[in-house]
Amino acid sequence: MLRPTLKIWIATFFVAVFFLGCSASQFSLNNAKISPPDYMLDGGKEHFKMRLAQIEEQPVLEGGVLLAGDSITEGWKGVEHDFGVAVSNHGIGWDTVTGLRNRLPEMLRHNPDKVFILIGTNDIGYERDVKIMASELKDIISAFQEDKPRAEIYIQSVMPREKESRSYVDEINKAYSLVSREQRATFIDLSPEFSTTDGTLRPELTYDGLHLNANGYKVWASILEKYMDN
Repeated sequence: MLRPTLKIWIATFFVAVFFLGCSASQFSLNNAKISPPDYMLDGGKEHFKMRLAQIEEQPVLEGGVLLAGDSITEGWKGVEHDFGVAVSNHGIGWDTVTGLRNRLPEMLRHNPDKVFILIGTNDIGYERDVKIMASELKDIISAFQEDKPRAEIYIQSVMPREKESRSYVDEINKAYSLVSREQRATFIDLSPEFSTTDGTLRPELTYDGLHLNANGYKVWASILEKYMDN
C-alpha cells in the first residue's frame, strides 16, 4: 500500500504533467480571469476593466485585422478611417505588455488574418525590465502562432516620445526586433516616419508628445495599409 505522502506526490506529478501538456492558450481560455497587472496604477486598472468590457462586446472577428495595444491603439476609436477590411480594436489605455498578455483569452476568441501589436510605452513609466518585456511579448506571439497558425503577426516598434526616454525606447525596440526575428513575426519600425532627428515624436503628429493627433493617425494608417495589402 502506498503511503499517503507518496500518493499526494504522484497525484501532484500527474496534474503537473497534464497542465504542461496543454497549450498556454488552451489553459488561459478555459480558466483565466483577465485582470490588469498588479503594478498598474488604480486609474489604469479601472480603465482596463471598463475598456475590456467594451472589447468583449465586439463580435468575433473572422478574417480581417486585430489591432492590439494601449491608448495609442485605442485612439483609433475616434478616427474615421476605413482600412477596407473588418477591424477589431483591442487597444486599452494605460496597458502594458503584461496586461496584453493577460488579455490573450479575449484576443484568441477571434480569428484574424493579421494581428498588429503596439505595446510598451507605458512600461517605461513603470521602469520595467526590458528583458521581462521581451519575454512577455514572446509569450504573446507564441500563443497567437499556436492558436491561430494562419494569422500573420506584426510587431510594431514603440513610438518615439520625450527626449529623456529615447535610450529606453531604443532598448525596447532592439529587444522587440530580436524577438520578432526569433519568432518569425514581422517587425515594423515606425521610427523613420514618426521620429525627429533628436528621437522625439514629430510635433505635427502629436498633441502631447506621446499620443497621436489626426495627422499622426493618417501617417500610421499609411504604414499599416502597406502590410494589410500584402
